[in-house]
Amino acid sequence: LRLVAGDLASEVEQKANHFQRLKERALRSLLEMKRAGELDALAQKMAAGEASGLVPAKERALRSLLEMKRSGELERLAQEMSDTQATLVDKAVQLRSIADDAKVGSGELE
Repeated sequence: LRLVAGDLASEVEQKANHFQRLKERALRSLLEMKRAGELDALAQKMAAGEASGLVPAKERALRSLLEMKRSGELERLAQEMSDTQATLVDKAVQLRSIADDAKVGSGELE
């Protein structure tokens, strides 16, 4: 039981860390795009109905991000990611506690 709880805690911690890094990379990318004026330029082109020279997949992704930003969905998604990160960290703490209790119960720490 102790080993299983410890393994689960490690796995949950790794997922929480991975999730946090993913969130940070996404936010950094958006900030860089905003600083470079890419998002504003795309918004202006969309408003003017112009086709851009971007690769179609990249343009679709930028359009999608811009629409998510306008609708508030991007902020909601960021909050959801934060909440999930916090939940994963809480679960890891609980699993570590179970693993530690199992150690004490088995007499390993005595």
